[in-house]
Amino acid sequence: MKKQVKTIAFLFFIFIQPTFILSQWPDEYRSVQTGDWHNTATWEYWNGSKWVEPKEPPRYDNAGPITVRSTHTVTIKTDVSVDQVVIESDAILIVNEGITLTTKNGWLADIDIREGGLLDNNYGNIHNEGWIRVLGTLRNSGQIKGSTGIQFHSTGVYQHNFEKTAGVIPEFEWFGAGATCEIIGYTTYSGAMDVEPQAFRNVVWNCEKQEQPITFHPNFSGMLENFTIKNTGTGSLRLHDGSGMQYVINGNFRQEGGDVAIGSYMISDTLRINGNAEFIGGRISGTAPYGGDVYIMLGGTTETNLLIEDDYNFVQGIAGPSVIMHILNTSTRNLLKDANLDDAGMLLYGKLLCNQFIIKGPNFTMYPSSTLNIGSGDGIWNVGTNAGNIQTSTRNYEPDATYIYSHSCRSGNGIPDSVRRIELTNGSEVILEKSVKVKKELKLTSGVIRLRDGNDLVLGEVTDITGTFNSSNMIVIEDINTNLVKLINSLQVIEFPVGTYTSGANRYTPIEIKVYLGTISDIASVFVSLDDVKHPNNYSKTNYLSRYWKVGLIGISDFTLDVGCVYDDIDIVGNEQEIHGGFKPTGEDFQELNIVNYTNNRFQTGPFIESGGFFTGIDLSDVIIRLSLKLFLQGAYR
Repeated sequence: MKKQVKTIAFLFFIFIQPTFILSQWPDEYRSVQTGDWHNTATWEYWNGSKWVEPKEPPRYDNAGPITVRSTHTVTIKTDVSVDQVVIESDAILIVNEGITLTTKNGWLADIDIREGGLLDNNYGNIHNEGWIRVLGTLRNSGQIKGSTGIQFHSTGVYQHNFEKTAGVIPEFEWFGAGATCEIIGYTTYSGAMDVEPQAFRNVVWNCEKQEQPITFHPNFSGMLENFTIKNTGTGSLRLHDGSGMQYVINGNFRQEGGDVAIGSYMISDTLRINGNAEFIGGRISGTAPYGGDVYIMLGGTTETNLLIEDDYNFVQGIAGPSVIMHILNTSTRNLLKDANLDDAGMLLYGKLLCNQFIIKGPNFTMYPSSTLNIGSGDGIWNVGTNAGNIQTSTRNYEPDATYIYSHSCRSGNGIPDSVRRIELTNGSEVILEKSVKVKKELKLTSGVIRLRDGNDLVLGEVTDITGTFNSSNMIVIEDINTNLVKLINSLQVIEFPVGTYTSGANRYTPIEIKVYLGTISDIASVFVSLDDVKHPNNYSKTNYLSRYWKVGLIGISDFTLDVGCVYDDIDIVGNEQEIHGGFKPTGEDFQELNIVNYTNNRFQTGPFIESGGFFTGIDLSDVIIRLSLKLFLQGAYR
């Protein structure tokens, strides 16, 4: 409540009384040079009409506002009580060893450390009875009482500067986003830290002269923003408490150097990172001698980055503790460059966007409902082929997962025979190099799948094909013996968004099949293919389509179909208005169907097709002549 009153009062004087706040206060002190606090030559004093040298140094009971001005360093060598102290940018106030600085509960902030200013408690004592506002830096290697009245704003930094002892990080108020706790001092100290419970925002470890292992305190877990490790000297930072601790960083993790050891005897400890994870320099290793794996959990619910630089090392610990990186099921990780995991394995439960980058290391394992984004031109491959996005020593791809192709590539043989979902994005073109069944969804957001060499694409009974289909979003079939297959368990309408690559461009020429009647077995399917040439048994000479579709059915009897085919302008030979749809059952000649609808480049059979076969555009006059000749020859033969 006291801080709220002070905040309201401060805003009142800033916004309601600007003239008063910017003029000199009665009994105001300000530094005129670097020097000792208790030396009057360090200060000048407002006597009501001008600035003069004071008769005594400032204290809370004889001074108004006290300002340590920019570029000045003032050192407190004798105990003193103050309030309304302002430390300007590029100004320093030092509390010497064994000396006590007491802040009294006065008007506004009792010490106001402006951005760029420094209050250095150099093995001294700060007894806070009021409110200290930190926009600059509070450096501490001594004792602080009344820490809950110390408020760090967005630019505020606490520097923990103990060297040979742990020191205490007392409970502060981390008031603004960006406020930082920085550990900078440790040299010969070894052991655990002493940290009071609090909601840290940003934490930085930067102990350049550190010589020993130091255990990171569990009270840092749950920090609201970022954790940065810059340097551990020749020592190490240990993340364990002997109970399987999970250290949670809700923001970003960045390691630029140093040695981080995770785990303890027979215990697995966890580093969980919910923001960006950047492993720039240094290493992470396991420390437990008998078991106790190291878990790096990449969590969060928004898309974040994963960066592993070449100089970084994941090191297996003593006697075999493994370093295992998990991408959790809520997490989406965007890989920023090639990543060598060294001794670490990767377990994918969530979504990994590889883009064009490569993952190397001992193992890579996917789990059900995970998603792998593939951007390498070589796709993904099984062990034995060092190509594609995943080049680990062992690779376990998951059938019940989603595979997203975001760049033009080969599929590779690593994609399982059966998968949950396939999605194409970014205008990618994917060449399917094995037959694959999609069980849930084929999503053509932006891209083309190319089928060739008998590598069929099979869509399950409940599989949806989604997207806005056109020449940029479709399935290109490159030979008549390769099929797009749809498994069915009921009578239904099936749209096959197929086409060909003809005359240097993708041509979208879909076919729609309505299964009206029929008896369906437990395993039933409808399959289609097409070719961008004239059917060899289409004897039309003048008017026809240089394209035909093949339709087949398996496991369905006594059926009736209605088939609709869409052709491209490039397929038209002769006069389009003289072209009729044609249907050729296996072993028979083409039969006449309806005349083509030349307004929308389509012909429809009507609901009377009772077998599979071939569909194309024919010249009715040629069919009649050929049929008459056939009947004549049959009569002559008899």
